[in-house]
Amino acid sequence: KKCAHHFGVSDRVDFEGFKENIIPYYLGAKLTLLTSLYEGFPNVLIESITLGKPVVAFDCQSGPREIVSDSVNGYLVKYKNIDDLTKKLKISIKKKWDYVTVAESAERFSMKNIISAYEDRIRIEWILLKTLLHGCSICKTNKIVMKKLLVTLWKKFPYKIRNKIDII
Repeated sequence: KKCAHHFGVSDRVDFEGFKENIIPYYLGAKLTLLTSLYEGFPNVLIESITLGKPVVAFDCQSGPREIVSDSVNGYLVKYKNIDDLTKKLKISIKKKWDYVTVAESAERFSMKNIISAYEDRIRIEWILLKTLLHGCSICKTNKIVMKKLLVTLWKKFPYKIRNKIDII
């Protein structure tokens, strides 16, 4: 708040505090700006594009690059480059966004698609383990150990996934 006052923008900046329902804020915005210097996986970007709101984000080491498709659902800004940030914000504010296209770009992050990707990964790992068990000369000498490993892994798979994988 002191910063906003110092820079003379306190009349244009709201400090809302914690809100349980943030959807109205996204829907009332023209875009979402993420100026983080570090991110893991920025859910705020997914939330914004899911609601059809474009994003502008620094291209920090991880996160935004996986989500933002330039000119489709927003823009990536060169890391720590204020001139590029200014440029991309101006472009984004003037652009006539297709909000349906912006929202559709979030589909790859849907629960259905993420679960499917995990199932595919598990299936691949299972096939690799089975191949090791049946085709590797080192594994043949340790076949009992490998079989125990496979059975242990098998028991840890959710039932839904186990039905899709052939057991040894």
